[in-house]
Amino acid sequence: VVTLHSPKCIDEVTEKVDVPTVKEMIARGMTTLTGDKDARDSWARFFNAQDFVGIKVNASGAPGAMSMPDVVAEITRNLTTVGVKPANIVIHERGSGQILLPKYPEFVPAGVRVESASTWLGYDPDVYVEVNFFGEEDTRSYLMRMVSDQFTKIINVPNMKDHGASGVTGCLKNISYGEFNNVARSHYQSQTETLTFIGTLAATEPVRSRTVLQIMDGLRGVWHAGPFSRDKKYRFYPKQLKFGTDPV
Repeated sequence: VVTLHSPKCIDEVTEKVDVPTVKEMIARGMTTLTGDKDARDSWARFFNAQDFVGIKVNASGAPGAMSMPDVVAEITRNLTTVGVKPANIVIHERGSGQILLPKYPEFVPAGVRVESASTWLGYDPDVYVEVNFFGEEDTRSYLMRMVSDQFTKIINVPNMKDHGASGVTGCLKNISYGEFNNVARSHYQSQTETLTFIGTLAATEPVRSRTVLQIMDGLRGVWHAGPFSRDKKYRFYPKQLKFGTDPV
């Protein structure tokens, strides 16, 4: 795991992101991760012109705590430098209402798509995890069809957030609960099976094998009342990005 920190990347008062600093952090993070001198060579280790790339963001706490548009935009820009077509880059989230709040289309290159399960392809009836937690009637959680049918690679871009059931929302939580439906059933009143269910979902194919790069966005996060907290008094500013090929 490679961690990049910069006090200049975001202003804690205005929450304005310094884009040149973010670009430098992402370039340095990738080259440090791979050992290359040129960031383009680092990206080319993972992606090429034949890939269809899904970028799994976390927008559940937007516009307060989320995968920042400036970070996501720089990721998409780097993908295009190694030949991935903008039309073959899809920023996605499970919920259609949530993913509209960060306004990603205003930041990313033209042609990059922003989709949810309700706007594109829905869920795959043939790929699911079946678990009975509390005697619920619907015991299946289905994978988004864009993941099973379209993407050749996935970049996981979680945000640092508190979560009432799992304790924290990290890479595994983002790539599991964010790609499947019917997941809230794993916690009921004071009981929770979230911690076990996260691992079960994240290990499901093709999610596990297609998630090739993890970039955790720590420009700002939420330390309490997550994952939906939008109150600024609960935010904190690690001012960092973490890179890894395994969950970070």
